Amino acid sequence: RCYQWLAAGLYCCVQFLNGSSVNIVGPAGPTLASSLNTRVEDVGNILSAEGAGNLTAALLISSVLQRFNGHSVIRALSLVMFVCLGLVPSCSSISQVTLLYFGVGSCLGLLSSVANTLMTWVQAGRNVGPWVNLINACFGLGSSSAPIVFVAVERRIGNGLASFSAIGCFAAATALAASLLRSPASPPPP
Repeated sequence: RCYQWLAAGLYCCVQFLNGSSVNIVGPAGPTLASSLNTRVEDVGNILSAEGAGNLTAALLISSVLQRFNGHSVIRALSLVMFVCLGLVPSCSSISQVTLLYFGVGSCLGLLSSVANTLMTWVQAGRNVGPWVNLINACFGLGSSSAPIVFVAVERRIGNGLASFSAIGCFAAATALAASLLRSPASPPPP
């Protein structure tokens, strides 16, 4: 029973990371545009790239989980997110950020799919709906926290773009949690 709660907590962190890393682009948009000497309208390309990466990677979920341990996938993708998000403040062009966010979107598409799939495995078909709803509600919590993180980082550090790095640190913490918790086994075929 304790394992189910710990696993659910990890998958909640994954969805929280998903929501915050996508929605930080909105509050950071004007600062990002100013930093990159581009128009605010061009920042929308970042979200388009994230969406394209998300969709592309989500299509690979069955192949990935057939070949790799679920928590290893979460760990690896969270570390990639740590790097990609950490690099955003140092970018000098909108193209660089857009490319990084295609990678972020790819990670998020797989992370979200893995979290939802593993939650069904942890629950082994028993009352799965509320658990999946719980972890997916954390996307909204992450989304809601993004503007708060941006403002807090901007006031504390003086550069709101460091909020990308702050969310990247949360991705590293998620990777650590995935390393410490054993991955659930896939259910036997029917």
